[in-house]
Amino acid sequence: MAPLFHALDAWDPAPLRRALVRGGYTQESLKQLGLAGTAFQGRAAGLFRESLPPGSPLKALVRLFMLGDSVAAADLLGTLGVDLGSLADLGLLTFGAGQVRSNVSLIPYADSWYASDFMRMHAEVPADYVMGLSPVTRLLVALSPKQRVDSVLELGCGGGWLSMQMRRAGINVTGIDISSRALEFARFNERLTGLSGIEWRQGSWFEPLGDRRFDLVCCNPPYVQSPGGPLTFREVASGAEQTCAHVLRHVAEHLNPGGIACVLLDWSHRNPDDWEQAPLEWAPSAGVRRWLFQLDSRSPVDYAWLWVRPDPRFSDPESASAEVKRWVAHHAAIGTGAISSGFMVVQRCEPGQEWTRCDSRTTGEIPSTANEEVVRVLTNETWLRTEPSDADLLQRRYLVPNGVKTEINTTLGDHGWQDRTIRLISPGKLSYDGQIDENLMRLLELCRKDRCPADMVAELRTRPEFDGIPDLDARIAALTRELVRFALITPA
Repeated sequence: MAPLFHALDAWDPAPLRRALVRGGYTQESLKQLGLAGTAFQGRAAGLFRESLPPGSPLKALVRLFMLGDSVAAADLLGTLGVDLGSLADLGLLTFGAGQVRSNVSLIPYADSWYASDFMRMHAEVPADYVMGLSPVTRLLVALSPKQRVDSVLELGCGGGWLSMQMRRAGINVTGIDISSRALEFARFNERLTGLSGIEWRQGSWFEPLGDRRFDLVCCNPPYVQSPGGPLTFREVASGAEQTCAHVLRHVAEHLNPGGIACVLLDWSHRNPDDWEQAPLEWAPSAGVRRWLFQLDSRSPVDYAWLWVRPDPRFSDPESASAEVKRWVAHHAAIGTGAISSGFMVVQRCEPGQEWTRCDSRTTGEIPSTANEEVVRVLTNETWLRTEPSDADLLQRRYLVPNGVKTEINTTLGDHGWQDRTIRLISPGKLSYDGQIDENLMRLLELCRKDRCPADMVAELRTRPEFDGIPDLDARIAALTRELVRFALITPA
């Protein structure tokens, strides 16, 4: 396949950046129009197009870079001007009959832009398709700890979004992808964003690394549980080894002591109760701590429709129905009862310090600070495995993370407001989502004030309703233990 970009190392991206800002093609401008985050693919593209200011430079740029339209060169001269020719020489644009068309999708995000393939390229270059910035990419960035990290490896880096976020934080980054086309996008995005110094390597998973190790390994592998297909960026060829299994089987070999890997996963299982089995079989337990988190579970038909519905290759009902039936038949043949989605965090540790933890929770959108909660869970679970005594738990002081909130609900009944419930969600939306009572709220408050749980015991002893409870110390210690496990407090 011919190179996508030409003379990229000699290209100065500053004029294009200035032109995009001058034309209002920024995330902030789209937000002000109420269009940031608007679905613009498929049937929604026409509505999106008509929502833009008519005759404006912004509309021309959106049509060119976001919707993939052919745009009259005259409509772009005021914004891109003389740079049109150099952008064509670079390979970004193509000219024909007075029209200009972009060869790549270029989407505003934060204070920059991100290049990838248009959705129509699913059918044109399925084996080398490079996807845009998806919710799962943002999820992986949110989950990946940056604290005390000097070196990062991104496996299957695609267009390089996560690698660039880590590089922005001043971290040494290596990005690997088997697709030379994906690495062209990654180098273009790095240059357009104004970054430098990311090491891009082509190869299959760990093969280009030798025995190199890293503080953090991040991976969004081709995890889709399909019957096989040509979209190598998302699904495994029929009969091939599960990519998620291969990554989890070998990732600890490339972690420094204490290093962390975060891998996104989808996996098939026979019934809702055995969801932990496959990922735990993939990841060796010796010398590592493992945290498996199930975010979602679907039936085979729901799962198939989730992936077939937005695929432009199956835009008509007949082809979509046939493809869904192909997926369902495949899962029936292998005995799939459900398909789960989630992630696994692996931390390398010394022999004898291993543990495994499994959680299942529907979380909604996970905040960008979730990585701080990942670190707290790893730290706290490891500390609890030292089996601290009740006395130690009660006398110790704890740190309470920012962002701990409660939702208080009451029901209006015949006798007024009653059935008061208090729901608490951990700041990262991972480690806890459930009901608590006022006593637990008070314990959190005391810890936040740099007081210890023993102060809570003394406080309760002054209240008549608690005076006759002989094991009050043990009960408060148990509450403290639970708060530590759910990463709502951390030993200071």
